[in-house]
Amino acid sequence: MTLTASDIMSSPVITVKAATPVRDLMDILQTHKITGVPVVDENGALAGVISITDILSVNEGDEEVDDRIPDFYTSPAMDGLAEITSLIVPDEAIHETPVGTLMCHQIVSASEDTSIGDLSGTFVNRRIHRLLIVQNGVVKGIVSVGDVLRAVSEAA
Repeated sequence: MTLTASDIMSSPVITVKAATPVRDLMDILQTHKITGVPVVDENGALAGVISITDILSVNEGDEEVDDRIPDFYTSPAMDGLAEITSLIVPDEAIHETPVGTLMCHQIVSASEDTSIGDLSGTFVNRRIHRLLIVQNGVVKGIVSVGDVLRAVSEAA
């Protein structure tokens, strides 16, 4: 039996809408002890991702969030921030800014039927640590490198 993303993904995934203000996003991140979320449109279709570093980049005056792979995918070191998000306070000027104006549109994803081998290849080749699992444009789950390692270890 070949394991697929649907066998090991975490679901449901916490998401926000593009119209969600930064203030509310920060509350969600702090409540769930996470550092980023997918952004969905009014129909639930994936539109982008937003992470704490996207918010901090605006604080530093860097609004070019689409020029890089967002930390949502690459930030296992940032996961430590999940414990201290209450200490991160975005510039008050952006508290009411909709996350849709700050989100990264570069989406890295796989489908529910993607094999663990293909997931692993994506992690290595893209140098990322988590993937959104998307089916018909809708976020169904998320898989991390740790999920793949755990599944391989349990199968051995």
